[in-house]
Amino acid sequence: MVKRGPQTGARLAPALILALALAAPLAAGCAGRAEPPPPVPVTVKVPVPEPVFCPATAPARPALPIASLSEDSSPADTMRAYAASVVILKGAVRQRDEILAGCTREPGSASFSGTAGRSRASARAASSR
Repeated sequence: MVKRGPQTGARLAPALILALALAAPLAAGCAGRAEPPPPVPVTVKVPVPEPVFCPATAPARPALPIASLSEDSSPADTMRAYAASVVILKGAVRQRDEILAGCTREPGSASFSGTAGRSRASARAASSR
């Protein structure tokens, strides 16, 4: 048997306190925290407009009356030429708008694909998973 005196117990107390002080955080760290559940994937559909290719041709440039003006033209002739040119240009704009209106899709028939904006290779890879 080993005899322990009052001094031996006094030496063990600080060592025991130190050991407990170091072991408590280590034990808490080993217990660990529960992992949060992984985030749930959310499918987001973003409408991506697709181009509409139209075989329409550009209208011919109209001949404008102001092109026939000269330095000797009277102010009245200049005003009439400018007014006639404005009428012709407005008609050309209307004609262009009618051509473009024939090339657009109906609002309800617009189709959006989920693979727009991705390359074909990445779209194929995503669909094969």
